[in-house]
Amino acid sequence: MSFGQRLKQLRIQRGQTQRQLAEPVYTDAYVSAVEAGRRTPSAEALHHFAQKLEVGEEELLTGRPPDFAARLELDLQAARRTVSAGQIEAAQASFTQISTEAKAFDVVRLEARAEHGKGLCAMSKGDLEGAIALFEGAAELLQDEPATARVDAVAAKATCLRRMGDLRYAIYLLENLLETLERRGLSDPNSLLKIYASLVPPYFDSGAYTQAATAAQKALQLVPRAS
Repeated sequence: MSFGQRLKQLRIQRGQTQRQLAEPVYTDAYVSAVEAGRRTPSAEALHHFAQKLEVGEEELLTGRPPDFAARLELDLQAARRTVSAGQIEAAQASFTQISTEAKAFDVVRLEARAEHGKGLCAMSKGDLEGAIALFEGAAELLQDEPATARVDAVAAKATCLRRMGDLRYAIYLLENLLETLERRGLSDPNSLLKIYASLVPPYFDSGAYTQAATAAQKALQLVPRAS
């Protein structure tokens, strides 16, 4: 739904005419143009409309309820606890619902985290190929975000690859992501800790014991700085 359509819908729901919504600052012609998508409202007009319609500016602009992101965040935490409790089917249903809601309102980061959660469920059921597809989807959703946002998805994919015996590709993914972070000056300790810790198992399994020890040491050094 476009902004203009949402504005019209809320105006009608409130029983207001275009003139009533416009007054005393704007004209009914201006409201008509905004509703038709011919005009983009200024920040001042957005504030005016939100006040007249008694909704938050964010809700008017995006259509998202004011507590939407916070509620989905809590739902994600609950779904993760469900995974930890071994209730995989229930958790998968929760993650699917969260992903659907987040996608409907274009909240990309929450959608990606929900897809990542679905990947964890697939891993728990032994469906490593399905999990990889979900982790790749989560990473794809975050292509326009900083590289640190994709660390969890890449690390999880690497874990699946290691379990499938593709150690070389698992190591490549993690080393490539590490190089990307370093090249872009992204020194987030949580992200670096995740990468180094994820590198230890495939290094060790492939017989690269020196690299495994180095990665483990770097991970331990990052622990005090990570949150």
